[in-house]
Amino acid sequence: MWLGKFDMKITIALLITLAIISFTTVVADKPKGEFFLAAPPKGWTLVDKDTQLHIANFKFVPAGESTQQWSQMVTITKMTGESMLPDKYLNQAAEQKAKNCTDYQNQRLPFKGSDGYPTDGMIELCGNNKTSSKGELTVIRTIKGTDHLFAIQKTWRLQPFDLSKGLPIPKQDIDETVLYFAGAKVCDTRRGTCPANMGK
Repeated sequence: MWLGKFDMKITIALLITLAIISFTTVVADKPKGEFFLAAPPKGWTLVDKDTQLHIANFKFVPAGESTQQWSQMVTITKMTGESMLPDKYLNQAAEQKAKNCTDYQNQRLPFKGSDGYPTDGMIELCGNNKTSSKGELTVIRTIKGTDHLFAIQKTWRLQPFDLSKGLPIPKQDIDETVLYFAGAKVCDTRRGTCPANMGK
């Protein structure tokens, strides 16, 4: 275990600051259906929005950075009608990342259940990404809703690093990200689990 135990408490402050990432049609100014409640870090900006038939990606970076030049990035993804469960999604992500890294390790993160929806998480260490020639550390959480599979991840882009020498960033940064991701959740207007003021 690189990381030890995580404090998985969801703070009230985090819940208050959650923003709604909406992926369904707004009808009469009221959003309906299934939503992913999450938020990029405060002050970050949306730099890329890619919506296709069955998948949507939203990428956020710190102010002043871009899709080409970034040190950290949060990506929120929705896959419509996706039947795979979180563990399979993470397995595929790990397989793909391992192909692109000259040195790679991963470890699962034990996120607690999310209102009955299956959830899973992972941390990835990539000593040197062959495409960017940078080291990368990524924390991912996935939640399988009724209609969609959602994922939120944060990646740090660093100078190439040696995995045998431990974490390339402070463990506190990872702990804070895990706590932040613990506040993400799926809600559904059909189940009455969404905030009452949604869409107002």
